Amino acid sequence: MVRDYEEVVEEMQDRIHKAMEYEKLNDIEKCNQYCEEAVRLFHFGTYSYERLIKNYIKTKDWKNALRICNMAIDRANRSEKLKKENKPNIGYMGTPLHWGDFPDYAKRRKEFILKKLKEEGQ
Repeated sequence: MVRDYEEVVEEMQDRIHKAMEYEKLNDIEKCNQYCEEAVRLFHFGTYSYERLIKNYIKTKDWKNALRICNMAIDRANRSEKLKKENKPNIGYMGTPLHWGDFPDYAKRRKEFILKKLKEEGQ
């Protein structure tokens, strides 16, 4: 069953709003839960990816921070490739990503995480 685009966008936005509410309450676990759900839905904004990277780095959860960095970088690269090929994009139902400099941020964070992992012998 293909879900209605507006329904999915509404669900994505609901997850983002809940994540932001929990961020304000300093409930990082709940914030991360809703951000992860937004990422799973291919949210086309950067908030969920950026917040997860920051939260996972803050708690030294290098594995998850690296996973989100790689996911963001991969999605941005694929989105750019599809734009150049004039094909439907990777967001839900082909929504293009307009992330600006965010992929560069994710790459810098990835380098930082890899450096920390090396320092810790992992």
